[in-house]
Amino acid sequence: MKNELIYTIPGWGFSAGILKQGALAGKTCFGLDYLDYSDLSIDGISLDLSTAIKQPSILIAWSLGGVFAIKIASLFPEKVKKLILLASQPRLIADTGYSGIDPQAMNIFIELAYQDFPRLKQQFINKVNFPSKNDVGPFFLDDFSKQLKPLSKILATADLRDEYRYLKTEILHIIGDKDAVLKQDEQSLCKINSNIKVVRVANAGHCGFLTHTLLYRSIIDEFIASKYV
Repeated sequence: MKNELIYTIPGWGFSAGILKQGALAGKTCFGLDYLDYSDLSIDGISLDLSTAIKQPSILIAWSLGGVFAIKIASLFPEKVKKLILLASQPRLIADTGYSGIDPQAMNIFIELAYQDFPRLKQQFINKVNFPSKNDVGPFFLDDFSKQLKPLSKILATADLRDEYRYLKTEILHIIGDKDAVLKQDEQSLCKINSNIKVVRVANAGHCGFLTHTLLYRSIIDEFIASKYV
């Protein structure tokens, strides 16, 4: 796997630069920002991002970025040899028998985003940081107004469980057990696609790759070097 290229996709409101920190610092990674595209739908963003990806590749996606990564792997399986999802899954909102973000909490989140974005931004950054005091604020985009509504809609409604179910790509999930943004359950994910590897990291939050640097790097390096499916 030494010749594979590594591409990274960030989460809601963040620049790709955040994924060049922490566990991925020093690695040659190509950050894929998706906020300047004219078509801010799941299909539009995924197709635009895919044009930058050369095959074969390793795709590392965080939070909302995982939705686009799964879509890309579904549309272009020849481009994605391995998929690494950090605090992410095919549907971010909880459903019957499926863990995720509480739907009511998401409705409150979106309402606040439209009514008082500065307040929402600070609350969101605090949750992303929890339980550490690591500051991710500098990586949050200053001008997010144009993308707020379409990306919030994707955040709340995206459901790629069918695409995820049939992926043949090797998939690694790294879950922080103190994640205050997204509650995840290994069994929920494995019921959809049994050919995945899930690693839960104690005391890690939504951005565990910034706080548990050595452990995340070790998990990622081992997955890249090995074959699980």
